[in-house]
Formats: sequence, C-alpha cells, structure tokens
Amino acid sequence: MRLTGIPSSVVPDRVTHCTWPAVPGALPEWTTVRAGAAVRGAIELNRGSGELEVGLLAADGTRYGLTRHRPGAPWKETEVSRQPEWTHTALRGIRQGVARATAGPYGVSVVTETGAKAREYTLRTGPARLVGLHAGADGNLHVAALADGKVRCWSETWAENWMPVGLWEG
Repeated sequence: MRLTGIPSSVVPDRVTHCTWPAVPGALPEWTTVRAGAAVRGAIELNRGSGELEVGLLAADGTRYGLTRHRPGAPWKETEVSRQPEWTHTALRGIRQGVARATAGPYGVSVVTETGAKAREYTLRTGPARLVGLHAGADGNLHVAALADGKVRCWSETWAENWMPVGLWEG
C-alpha cells in the first residue's frame, strides 16, 4: 500500500511508513504503522496539532485512525470503527485540523475536526465506491465521489454548509 504522498509498502501482515531523514546521506527509516493488512489508506498532516494522521480501511470494513507526533515516536491508535460496507477512505489537512471522508453503500460522509470541535456531515445517501478530498486555495474543502457510476462533487462554504457542485460537460 502506498499512503498518499509518503512512501509506504504493502506487507501481508502490516502497514509500514517511511520517514526520510533530515541528515544528508542517512538512510530512510521504515516503521510499522499498524500490524494487520489494510485495503485502503491515506496519510496527512493534521494542521492543528502538527501530527501525522493515518486512516486505514481493513478488508472487513474496520476503519483505523492512528497518529504520530514526531519521527521515531510510536503510532497511537485514535479510532477503531467497524462497518463492513465501507469501501474507501480519504484524509486531508485543512485550516487548523483534518478532514476524513468515507464512502460505502450508505453514502458519503465527511468528518471535519478544526480546533476542539468535530462535525460529521452526510453528503450523499446511496451507494458510493470512491471518495477524494481537496482543500482549495480559498481554504474551502471539496469532495468528489463515485456514486451511481458518476462523479459527484460537493464544496464546503464559509458557513460550513455543503453545496452540490455540477460538473462541466463539454
């Protein structure tokens, strides 16, 4: 498995992560993020805490959240939730926190954590297979998902509401 933006590897019984050293000529450090296989994963910097966060999805639908404060520190589990139907997960560092998105047969959900508050939004009910997150230059969060065989998109407003966005076809 390759976690977004940072080299990682698939090993049948664990997920690993590579940290590149700040010292020229030093070898990269491979660490185990979590024992056990994962079918999907994402890694992102939590802009509020400065910690790396990992979201993993196991084959049985269990979603694991892990965090690490600094290179060399152990990864700590922050979340374990199980819904066998989940198919995809994504992370994105936003403003002063992090956003997590999940797709599955019941829809697309997004959890944003900025500061001390966490908010959960259901953007779509109905089957979705893939989900992606993007933080725009304006600071707003954007979500795209594959639902009903089509790409569906939403954009967050400054009031933290979600608006569906139509795609230009031409």
